[in-house]
Amino acid sequence: MKNCPNCNHQNPDEAKFCETCGTALAGNIPQSFLANQTNTTTSEGTKIGLAILSFIIPIVGIVLGISQMNDKDPSKKAAGKTYLYLGIGGLVLACLYASVVGSSGY
Repeated sequence: MKNCPNCNHQNPDEAKFCETCGTALAGNIPQSFLANQTNTTTSEGTKIGLAILSFIIPIVGIVLGISQMNDKDPSKKAAGKTYLYLGIGGLVLACLYASVVGSSGY
């Protein structure tokens, strides 16, 4: 007899699921299925930290871009323009992502 880990009901040896509650009985779940199951939960603090960073990093890029564009060296001006464009693009993407994720209830 197989003992159900969920409700402690005694099931026949050939049973794959508990007759009472439907829980899968030990030895019937393929190992490949169990091996692919990972804990994908992320703490709330990590989510908030990543959200803040996704806004701060583009703003830093914008500030660096503006400061570099005011330099007399043409290569620094070009780098500043790149920082500015990447910062603006990153900020737009962060806002779009925040609006999509925020509206979906995740």
